[in-house]
Amino acid sequence: MKGCDKMSGNFLVPTGSIIKEYLEEYGITQKELAERIDSSEKHISNVLNGNNRLTEEFALKLEKVLTNVPASYWLNYEAKYREQLAREEELIRINNWNLKELSRRFRFKEVFKGLELSLAEQALEMLKLLKISDFNSFDGVYGKLAIDFMEDGGEKEAIAIWINMCESEIEIQNEDISDIVYKESNLKQNLERFKLLSCNNKTDSSINSCRKLLNKLGVYLVFCEPITNSKVRGALTSYKGHPVIYLSGRFKSHAHTWFALVHEIGHLLLHYNKTDIIVSYEDDDNCSSKEQQANQFARDFFVDSVQYDEFSKNIKLLNYNLNRVLEVDPAAKSKIEVLLLYPHINALIHYRIGNFFYKHKMYFLARMFGQLGKFWTNIEIHPGATIGKGLIIDHGTGCVIGETTIIGDDCLLYHGVTLGGNGKEKEKRHPTLKDHVMVGCNASVLGNITIGNHVQIGANSVVVKSIDDNQVAYGLAATIKEVKKQEHDNSPVITNVNE
Repeated sequence: MKGCDKMSGNFLVPTGSIIKEYLEEYGITQKELAERIDSSEKHISNVLNGNNRLTEEFALKLEKVLTNVPASYWLNYEAKYREQLAREEELIRINNWNLKELSRRFRFKEVFKGLELSLAEQALEMLKLLKISDFNSFDGVYGKLAIDFMEDGGEKEAIAIWINMCESEIEIQNEDISDIVYKESNLKQNLERFKLLSCNNKTDSSINSCRKLLNKLGVYLVFCEPITNSKVRGALTSYKGHPVIYLSGRFKSHAHTWFALVHEIGHLLLHYNKTDIIVSYEDDDNCSSKEQQANQFARDFFVDSVQYDEFSKNIKLLNYNLNRVLEVDPAAKSKIEVLLLYPHINALIHYRIGNFFYKHKMYFLARMFGQLGKFWTNIEIHPGATIGKGLIIDHGTGCVIGETTIIGDDCLLYHGVTLGGNGKEKEKRHPTLKDHVMVGCNASVLGNITIGNHVQIGANSVVVKSIDDNQVAYGLAATIKEVKKQEHDNSPVITNVNE
């Protein structure tokens, strides 16, 4: 059949050109054709020259004149020809766009790396990926992403590209789960299995095992490398009625990947809606309530909430200590200097870790960290002691703090201080120091006694009796003297210590 080779090629001639070839073969003129199909010569001329679209009515009439050619042939050819014209017009229109700006905005180089495509062709492929007909439609379709993200979130173009790239991988990476119904109860029953899978430190292997388990529960899992400036960790959406979890592996580490995965599982259990897309990004400081809830779910999944709160509290206490040293010690120049080079900070870090284990009755580990702290700093703090915020142990060498000692906030101990027992008590056998207490070098405070707020104990003193607030104690016999607190200072000042 004439024109078949032309129909299968990349370039099509107007349908009228093929009709002309058949008319010549049949020996029919344009005037005669007009008479045979009851049409004007002008209309026939416009159709043959490609000025007028070949209609279904014309094709049916032509089928009766050119009897060897069915109407479907002419209609199919005309459709392909008109499609070609439309594509050529689209390319002309695209080439009039600012393709360099589009390439930068939509990351053509990153997405189409290694593909030999012109900028215009890349633009067309990007439209297909985003499932929009024109870049002017982008904000209308994906503008909501800008609302879902805080100001420190990723670029919505990068996020949209990543989400669509993930979607293209769903059926490639996952099993067919079309006949499996997702049930929240089934997922909850298998949470412990996910925890066991996370113990496999080979990330790829553990994620693959997790994908198989999720597929059995009616959930898709897709792992797709992030797009630059997307800042995404993961996302939760739906595909053909099934939940889908997307992971970017942005931070590469096993721990981050699994936290992101469990975070999305948290979204699935807490916030899943088939019509919404929930995108999780790297900024945790100003995240939405849904993100905070998913983060809490992930933390509770891996770490007991009480333990996590305790750990967070210890971090805040450490930071408070660093800042207090900078405030009261003129020799301290920076946080990093205090953190790395001040012995009592090192001792307190070991104490906080040991205290954590002590509270959870892991006594061997607790004492081990206590001994490590003593080894490195020559400051001995029993992990069972209770120490508030802001403790400073100036110089610190030879300082000893017993197991049942309680120390309040913003206390100051000098080197050689002993907060010990007197050998008489069985349970609470060490002293309690309230807030803003100062104990001078080589002083000893012994037994189950209470040292009041803003008390100052002189160097080399021995204290075996409780002291009320705002007192000064000094001497081996620990003579007690009333002192007035300065109005401009929270801490009293020792005067006449050697009196």
